[in-house]
Amino acid sequence: MKNTKSKILETSLVLFNKNGLSNISLRSIADEMQISVGNLQYHFKKREEIINALYFLLVENIDNAILINETKPYGLLKQFFNISENISKVFFKYRFFFLDFNMIIREHSIIKKHYRELTSSREKQFFDFIKMLNNSNLIREEVLPNEYQNLFLRFQITSDFWISSANISSKKISKNIIPRYSDVLNQMLFPYLTKKGKTEYLKLTKV
Repeated sequence: MKNTKSKILETSLVLFNKNGLSNISLRSIADEMQISVGNLQYHFKKREEIINALYFLLVENIDNAILINETKPYGLLKQFFNISENISKVFFKYRFFFLDFNMIIREHSIIKKHYRELTSSREKQFFDFIKMLNNSNLIREEVLPNEYQNLFLRFQITSDFWISSANISSKKISKNIIPRYSDVLNQMLFPYLTKKGKTEYLKLTKV
């Protein structure tokens, strides 16, 4: 049986996703749960604490999406595809965060600090993966200065803002958009692959 704290986070996530962060207060969450604001504040004194808690659940879900694929006997490109899809699903689940990304980063110092640290960690993971692809003759050497540094930056920007883009271009976003935007991320890697890498990529995508 879920405890009250977990139920508050679940309800808040649903309301934030549905109505937008700026439209949901502690009162909105309490009313939806049919509890008093005082009861809610016993667990989370301010709305900021709920947002922080949901952010760290988001990070935990992303870490799990990466870890579960690293422990399976997939080829490197298949692993990349799976991670891309699973992380896209996590991002969609916590989409309010990305729809209000700038506001949250600006107003929540704990999240801003952790996000910067997380970006540095993800960058290291990215270059470790590039090294593995290179050692397997799946990706070519850099041709331009900082080519893979800029590729990481493109992945980061696209990952953080694809949900905002989809929200602008669609009347209503649903889980159905996840495969399309996973492909957007996957195809960013394709131009850098070797002949061997492109053959494996096309085999995996059955093109």
